[in-house]
Amino acid sequence: MRLFTCLALSSVTIALLIAGCKPTVPEDPFIARWHFAGVSKFAQLTNAPGLHAVTTTRSAAAAGDQMAKRLSETLWLVVTGQTNAPEPVVQAAAPLWRELVQAESAGTVFDTPTHLEFAFCARIPAARADAWRAGLIQFFSTAKGGDIGVFVGHTNGLLTVAFPATAMSKAPSIASRLATVPADGVLDADLELSKWSQSPWPKALLPAPRAKVTSVATNQIVRTTVSLKFPEALKIEMEPWQLPTFLMNDLTRSLTAIRGIRPMVAKSPWFQSYEPNAVPNQFTIWMQPLTELQTYVGFPVGNSQSFMASLTNQLGKFFTGENPAVMGMLNVSTNGQGLLIDQIPIQGPPPNLSVVRTNNISYIAGGFFPSKRTTNPVPAALLKQLEKPDLIAYSWEITEQSIKHWLVLSQLRGIVFRRYPIPLQAPGQVWLDEVTSKLGNTATEVRLAAPNEVILTRSAPGGLAGLELVALARWIDGPGKPIKGNPRSALPKGVSPPPPRAN
Repeated sequence: MRLFTCLALSSVTIALLIAGCKPTVPEDPFIARWHFAGVSKFAQLTNAPGLHAVTTTRSAAAAGDQMAKRLSETLWLVVTGQTNAPEPVVQAAAPLWRELVQAESAGTVFDTPTHLEFAFCARIPAARADAWRAGLIQFFSTAKGGDIGVFVGHTNGLLTVAFPATAMSKAPSIASRLATVPADGVLDADLELSKWSQSPWPKALLPAPRAKVTSVATNQIVRTTVSLKFPEALKIEMEPWQLPTFLMNDLTRSLTAIRGIRPMVAKSPWFQSYEPNAVPNQFTIWMQPLTELQTYVGFPVGNSQSFMASLTNQLGKFFTGENPAVMGMLNVSTNGQGLLIDQIPIQGPPPNLSVVRTNNISYIAGGFFPSKRTTNPVPAALLKQLEKPDLIAYSWEITEQSIKHWLVLSQLRGIVFRRYPIPLQAPGQVWLDEVTSKLGNTATEVRLAAPNEVILTRSAPGGLAGLELVALARWIDGPGKPIKGNPRSALPKGVSPPPPRAN
């Protein structure tokens, strides 16, 4: 099994890999539809060698097996609303999803008000049709308490599946969709996120959009474009950039900046108690290579004193040192201008935030290890990428460095919420460690193309950025086990960078 999962969306998105094909006119309402080239085609995409490299590592087979199980568990959750997928059902369905990810496929999940309805087709051999029929019947009959009908057929080299069987009437042109994809195409998808009953989209902060995704292999990279069309104009405050460049230097290995976020942030329950001029409108995160904990954040606020007072009040409710759900103790400076979270097992200085002022601007800034001193500024060519009037967000990274940072931060987050770190020997972690050095640089832009449309463009050797790859690997392996009893005795060693990768 060779590993790949298009884009690292949420588990609900991944579950939609069971979808079907584009219907003929008149178009049937849909929740999601796409075409995926299939992992087996990646070797032919000479314009994106990195994509093939990360899906043909020695560890890809084991990670693919585990991913297939997670897909089965996710589909069970979507169909039944329950998390306890029976092991026989998982074992019956997992080989099907492994095979589907390998093959070229196209599909649609239809917009039906009361039940799941989908159809898909894939270039899977006829000899596998019986196994698909048996596996899907076992899965859906168990999930629904009886066989309510699933269609599995094979014609002209294509496996066709519909659930329930009546959905076949909505997909008369399955093969035509597979025949119209460009040779360098990796993925195209059309997602009506507002219609998803279990959507990861933060609808309370921003209306769910219609998302159109296209990924192609070109110029030795995967270039992805995502168009997000919203039902109404966005209230984005495009103020001039105010990055804390005085805290950065030429050792920066990752930089992400976003602006115009105040209207959305203010709707968050976390910030509703803040004064309006204490709600940030920009946010910057950057990383340095000395250790995997050299990650920093910084953002300007109008009233830093009010911000720190509100933040201290909120964090103090969680980080008490005795909270059974969260590990850590909040310590606040006597002037209220700085704070840190202590009593967590970490090899190095605890995470901290403080007020920093320069040129009459107040910033909230912090991180872990102190930044290495250097007189060389952050490269001007990197900052020049922000000089676009319609730019909402920009991210650039040396992806190998980014993965190492996000991996350690994800381990730390798990420990703070009292979960053991995922073992480095877990299939997803082994795969991530093996592909890390194969990914080059990644750059992402997010632009305001129209009052109600945002367009993201991404250039990456493997299609995904460091944070997404870490999230994908963690999803493959599942959550860490809860820490019970005294967490300090349960975790004899603090969070630290992983050991050197074996050659």
